Parts: sequence; structure tokens; C-alpha cells
Amino acid sequence: MEQHMYHNTFIHFSAEEHPLPRSQSAPSLSMPSCGEEPVKLKAEAHLSNFLERVAQNFRWTARPPPRVPGSFAHPEACSRPCVHYRFGNCTKGSSCEFCHLEHPRPKMKLDKMQRQCYDKLNEPQVLSLLLPYLKHRADQQAIGADIAPIIELIEGRLQEASPLQQLGWRKAELLDRSLRRMNTSRLMELLVGHPKVDTSLADQLSLVFGRARSVIQMR
Repeated sequence: MEQHMYHNTFIHFSAEEHPLPRSQSAPSLSMPSCGEEPVKLKAEAHLSNFLERVAQNFRWTARPPPRVPGSFAHPEACSRPCVHYRFGNCTKGSSCEFCHLEHPRPKMKLDKMQRQCYDKLNEPQVLSLLLPYLKHRADQQAIGADIAPIIELIEGRLQEASPLQQLGWRKAELLDRSLRRMNTSRLMELLVGHPKVDTSLADQLSLVFGRARSVIQMR
């Protein structure tokens, strides 16, 4: 039985015999209903095996990779990895210009600050910067005789150039962080792809490097 009374101008109710049920929040969507067994949500089920599905998608195919031009001189002087072959849908077959062999490490790239610094260099600065790294990789991988024509082309171009503007030590140190970890193929890619390098020189270097890769592959 409810009793009504006034207290400090407010009406108070007392329901001792028939208390009203206390309100409750709606149950969580992730919680099972009463009497039901716990069931994972679709999102949880999707995320539970996410890493396994990603690993399967990025796994190299088990079949022996075909010999393609892009895989010549792997891994020091081969082309970039073929993304289509990794997913099993390369349509170029034996004529593919990208590498079909496994690369344990991703391709080394320049970060944003390094790229901005590198793009501002002129042709002689680019050649003089990359030449020591190419020589070091050639000695390290025992391919000095194979890429000797490339070294001669770069050195001859530097001799014909106007007085070289020296690269500051801060810029050289910044670029060295990535250049010293690049292989021969990546260094050549940076060289011929620079916007300030003459197109005829870039084409000539690419042609000579392609011949060098074939020689390395036959050994």
C-alpha cells in the first residue's frame, strides 16, 4: 500500500508492500541471452583467423617458380618481385620481367625526407653519390667484372661533367642510412629513375645492366 506525504514541498512516495522493479540496462550484444550457449559475434569470428588468412594470401606458391627474365641474377641484381605471381595469377608466364623467386626482405626504399633530399640532386651529384655504393656491392657480391661497364660509363660521365658541387655531409649521412642496405638492382633503379639523369644515359645504363644480369645468371 502506497503512502503519500509532503516533505519540504516535495511529494514522497513509500511503497513498502509492493516495490517497483528496478530498471536495468539492455544486455550487451556480445553477451549470450539467458539460457543460450555463448556464441561469438561475426566480427569476432572474422578477426579470430585474420592472421592465418593473411598468411595464406601472402604465402609463396609451392610449385617451382618458372625461369623468367625478371629472376635473372637473383637476389642481388634481379627485378622487383612479381606481385601477381605471389597471388598465383601472373599471366605473362616465362616472359615476365619481374622476379618470381622469394625475397625474404621487402624492397628497401627511401623515406619521405630522404626522397625529397635525393630528388633535389643534379645528375653529377647522383652519379657521384651512388658510384661508391655500386662499387662496394660489386666487391661484396663478387660481381665487379660483370658490372665493370656500368662503372666505366658513370666515371666517364663524371669526367665530362662541369665542376662537381659537393654534397653536404648532412645530406650524405641522411641518404647513407638506406643506400648502404640496398642491393645492386635497387641502386641502379634509383640511378636511372632520377628525374635529373639524362634519358639517353639512363637508357644506356639500363641496357648494360640487363646484359650484366644475363652474364651473372649464366655463371
